[in-house]
Amino acid sequence: MSKVAVSFTHIIKSGEPAFSVLVSRFLLGETFPPSVYLSLVPIIGGCALAAVTELNFNMTGFMGAMISNFAFVLRNIFSKKGMKGKSVSGMNYYACLSLLSLLILTPFAVAVEGPQMWAAGWQKALSEIGPQFIW
Repeated sequence: MSKVAVSFTHIIKSGEPAFSVLVSRFLLGETFPPSVYLSLVPIIGGCALAAVTELNFNMTGFMGAMISNFAFVLRNIFSKKGMKGKSVSGMNYYACLSLLSLLILTPFAVAVEGPQMWAAGWQKALSEIGPQFIW
């Protein structure tokens, strides 16, 4: 999001329904009624029209938004697939996915942001709240 305007990121992210249908179609082989495909035409057209009028275009930001779309769609598709036939409620399943993503992404966050940033944040928390901040 630091590479392009927030509005452009939201334009790209609003195309997520189209991504969802296309990924479900080509990755899982799901078929949808023609009305679903026709309902995507205004979404794709609106996103394209809004994207064309964007003044600040950056390929890195565009690709980041597209990868984000793809990742969210994969999460949604495989979450729905994982819930079929299970007795887990949607909220519990979402909580499990969130905890799992925390475990998977924490090493990447530490590697990218570096231990210095984590140490600085820890020191700031201690100085503002005090040593009893956990309680």
